[in-house]
Amino acid sequence: EDPRIIGSVDTPGRALDVAIDGDLAFVADFEWCLQVVDISQPENPQIIGSLFTQGEAVDVFIVGDRAYVADRLLGLQIIDISIPENPQIIGNFDTPTYAEAVAVENDVAYVMDWGAGLLVVDISNPASPQLIGSADTPGYAEDVAIVGDMACVADGFRGFQVIDISNSASPHIVGSLDTPGFALSVAAEGNIVCVADQLSGLQVIDISNPASPTFVGSVDTQGSARCAAVSGNFAFVADWRSGLSVFPANCPSPNLSYTPARIPGFALHTATPNPFNPSTAVSFELPAAGPVQLKVFDISGRLVRTLIAGDFRDAGIHHCTWKGRDD
Repeated sequence: EDPRIIGSVDTPGRALDVAIDGDLAFVADFEWCLQVVDISQPENPQIIGSLFTQGEAVDVFIVGDRAYVADRLLGLQIIDISIPENPQIIGNFDTPTYAEAVAVENDVAYVMDWGAGLLVVDISNPASPQLIGSADTPGYAEDVAIVGDMACVADGFRGFQVIDISNSASPHIVGSLDTPGFALSVAAEGNIVCVADQLSGLQVIDISNPASPTFVGSVDTQGSARCAAVSGNFAFVADWRSGLSVFPANCPSPNLSYTPARIPGFALHTATPNPFNPSTAVSFELPAAGPVQLKVFDISGRLVRTLIAGDFRDAGIHHCTWKGRDD
């Protein structure tokens, strides 16, 4: 009921996903690909290894001594992490458009491709992964969670899809549910699925009948829900504005009004005015004092200008002016 930040480490890129294996955290760090962080001392985590692929790492899944990274334009990267200080690529599978997410069961990787849907890939020989089957989704395939013979998919503007993967060579959609927002992330515990639905917060779905998934609850996360995880009886949602929220995974009704336990996040507010000429003000909030980096990127991900380069700022609201110039 009182979650709090006990430690942090600044990665060189934009941390978009994390997977935990023992005392190590593996971070998908976008343009800086994979960062390996020693979390044996949670108050003082340290980066001990990294791998630069020239792609854009957006999702990571760990099985044994392998890290499976969705690397957008470069597809699926299979990485040997047996030596955490020196991770090495041992295999690659090129996807049709952008590899956005990956989940692994046994010797099969389930890769979500933004434009091609679900790709089922044989990874028994990591040096030469092979496509087994695929199922295109009607929206933008953003994330996947495997529940038995079902793949639960966050499908962007087309909400939630359930795909039967009992026959790897012939996966097919068996059920769907249009969520009110934009489905970005999905996590499952048994028959309960939690979907991070951007501006519509957390949507909780019952898939006990895969052909007819139903809403069982929802929570307004007071911002833009970006990522969901489930552990035991609790759901964890990373929200773009309000940080980390923790609440019961099995919400009792779609009209639930629930105030979650929350770790204050780093809120970045809309630039004002926008559009602008010749300058605009950017404001942000810090939950605690510390070094700050504030950068402007264009829609292709190219760095345009660094407004704050690691300067120390106190907790609270801060403002910065950008005059529209590049570095």
